[in-house]
Amino acid sequence: MNLVNRQLAWYGGNIFEQDHKLLQFIEQHNLKGIKYLGDCEHVSAICKNAATDYQLVVYIVNSLFKFSDIIQTCNNELKKLKGNGFLYLSINKFLADHEKHYQVVDDYDHAIYDLITGHVRYKLISYYSGRVDGGIKFNWAHPITRFYFSNENITPN
Repeated sequence: MNLVNRQLAWYGGNIFEQDHKLLQFIEQHNLKGIKYLGDCEHVSAICKNAATDYQLVVYIVNSLFKFSDIIQTCNNELKKLKGNGFLYLSINKFLADHEKHYQVVDDYDHAIYDLITGHVRYKLISYYSGRVDGGIKFNWAHPITRFYFSNENITPN
């Protein structure tokens, strides 16, 4: 039994909640093409629709990272999207490499939210920290800290 199947057995299902929510988002917005970035092996097998002409960027970070790198990637990818495009960001918040140049609040979930939304220059549609469920939905295949952005630019360059 692989790690994903073992974790799914803990929840008694065949799909993680965050997978289900992403699939609903794709269906709701009738998205046909997807670009996958980062640690997307699990999600790309579920969502499929990989394409060079895409409306959605799925960016999953489930390895050691710096927030500055994530912010830069999000801004670059959102800028490249044509028309009504979206970026889905899912991060394993426990793998962040501390960057001293950011001033943040003591509450880790609020600090992540402030960092990402304060520096990604596009419209936030939805955010989920995993805090309300006490982390019981945590898994190693698809991180629970999630942001959905549209490519509507909200900050002048």
